[in-house]
Amino acid sequence: MVILPGLVAASLPFRCVSEQQEHDSQRAARLSPVLETSALKPCRTLFKHVATARKMAYRDYESWKNHRKERTAETNLTMSLSRLSDNAVYIVEEILENQVPGGIMETGVWTGFMSMVMAATLKVHSINDRIQYMCDSFTGLPPPDASRFPGDKGSGFHKLGRHNIGVSSTQERFRKNGLLEASRQRWEVGFFNNTMPGLRQRVDKLAVLRLDGDMYQSTWEVLLAMYPTLQVGGFLMTDDYDLPPFIKAIKDFRARYGIKEEMHFPKRPVLTGKVHLKQQGMYWKVERRVNIPLQDVVNTFSHARDLVMASSS
Repeated sequence: MVILPGLVAASLPFRCVSEQQEHDSQRAARLSPVLETSALKPCRTLFKHVATARKMAYRDYESWKNHRKERTAETNLTMSLSRLSDNAVYIVEEILENQVPGGIMETGVWTGFMSMVMAATLKVHSINDRIQYMCDSFTGLPPPDASRFPGDKGSGFHKLGRHNIGVSSTQERFRKNGLLEASRQRWEVGFFNNTMPGLRQRVDKLAVLRLDGDMYQSTWEVLLAMYPTLQVGGFLMTDDYDLPPFIKAIKDFRARYGIKEEMHFPKRPVLTGKVHLKQQGMYWKVERRVNIPLQDVVNTFSHARDLVMASSS
């Protein structure tokens, strides 16, 4: 593992833009000569001009102009802003500095901006031994199953056509930015109720798990399958900690499995249009491993019972 000179591990409460301007300036100065190299030039805007990077991530997406016109809270909710991007960089640098073992997983990738930020951070630090998992259907969200997950009753996320972009379009954005690396990236395509049982079998360690599934079901399924793989010193990151179904899934999971780690929230709200999202980007640092009873996993993934049982034998 190669760490750039001057990299300092972050301490909790975690850094945010408003509190860490001096650190941001030092980090920019440290990364600048590295990002100027020909191999990493495509990554520059991911760090220096987040708004440009976000726009760049949409440049092949037909609905970009509509997004700009609508300016609704729902539309902008999935566009990660600079503070969230900086926090992702800090968290990846933290697990590198402290040598926390395991891969990096995002569940709910869509156009790939946040996964590109984390991929660029790994590339800047010359990290080649961390597997990065990009998990999404890339066709949209599932219809709500309110009989099993009452928290999703009335959900209309599955009707949002803008999520149907196809995995190839997101992979192309990675390629255009010099970040598509087949040797250490895994693209897990499908609804989480289908992909998580297999990932539970294949992934034994994660250092970072980022949740961006919007719905109760999508959030619960990922937590049941993957949270036990999070290593001490790693991070659980969220995007949508302002959506009621997402919040309820997190709170229910923490209560059921006795998770007491302090939840950290942005010191400065994310601003999308005229809406302040005060809690978006919540995260916590893992202090102890959590074991999920096998029967709970079987109940959640009853359709994949054989695979769940095989992975636990």
